[in-house]
Amino acid sequence: MCNIAGYVGEKDAAPVLIDLIKKEEGFAGGYYTGIATIHEGKLYYAKLTGDCDRLVALTNAAKLPGKIGIMHSRSKSGGGDAWAHPFIGEGGKTAYIANGCNGFFNDTAAEKRSLTAERLSEAGYRMTSACRGAIGAYPMLKNGDCVHISEVMCQLITEYVNGGSELSMAMESACLELPSEIVALALSLEQPDVIGWARINFPGVIGFASHGAYIASTPAAFPADVTRTEVLPVLSRGVIGKSGFTAVPMENFPAVCAAETDEITERAYAAVKDILTVEPVRPTVLKKKIRTLFGEGDIFPSNSVMYRTVARLVSEGYAKIESRTVEGAFAPLTAPEFVISRIEKMR
Repeated sequence: MCNIAGYVGEKDAAPVLIDLIKKEEGFAGGYYTGIATIHEGKLYYAKLTGDCDRLVALTNAAKLPGKIGIMHSRSKSGGGDAWAHPFIGEGGKTAYIANGCNGFFNDTAAEKRSLTAERLSEAGYRMTSACRGAIGAYPMLKNGDCVHISEVMCQLITEYVNGGSELSMAMESACLELPSEIVALALSLEQPDVIGWARINFPGVIGFASHGAYIASTPAAFPADVTRTEVLPVLSRGVIGKSGFTAVPMENFPAVCAAETDEITERAYAAVKDILTVEPVRPTVLKKKIRTLFGEGDIFPSNSVMYRTVARLVSEGYAKIESRTVEGAFAPLTAPEFVISRIEKMR
């Protein structure tokens, strides 16, 4: 699991995105970090192995121009700097980030992922993440190189855009061709004023302020100027502009997602409130508890409900989020890890 952020509006995007990611990277990231913006018809990006602080210190990430952008903080799973998001489509006209996993589709779509990676590579869509030898269940090329699935998705989206598809439609087509449990954001020079999004079941929430729209994994990342929030609907796609967003249900997605209802939200709130103590716990502990509350389905929005529950308890003064340092992707790098605990009230 990873964390995503996006901004489109009147402010410079890079500082806004960095602030968003620093508030969420310890939930499920900090091992690889990257950012992309659009300015005057050009795509800018920076990424590396390490957390947000390292990205800012070693690259020009904080100074990338533009009023629109996306940012990502990734979990630990292998690969070097090229395995950080965003991935850039062939020709430098698209950027893509995603949070999620193969999950329900781990076995059924494995061969298709590798075949698609090989086809795109042969068609001239270069895989910059290619590295020798297998890494987990990531796609493999015939020459023995392993590539990041999100780069395959990025190049597949780029192919659809090159074929005339609107950005969010291209994202839907890619999700149907290579299904997984994700939420994704993308930029395209063909539509430079909006952020494309596609959500299967992983977390995505929008916050609106007078100057523009924020996108994050958790509402806890939003600044105080956000006056309205909305959860991106599951199994849907659309675009986000500075004052609103579109949402179109995906048709024929090969899985059923359990509903993210108000009832589930309230039950999760009560359950997490009941199990939280003054002893810090990792977010995954809370997610596992929330997962048991859902009924039938193939996939579940457990992480989304967990993030919103934690944000609510923190805003109410019942819980707190603290950061501790853990080993990073490679020595001597480190990464932040957030833990959650109940605030002990004064007697």
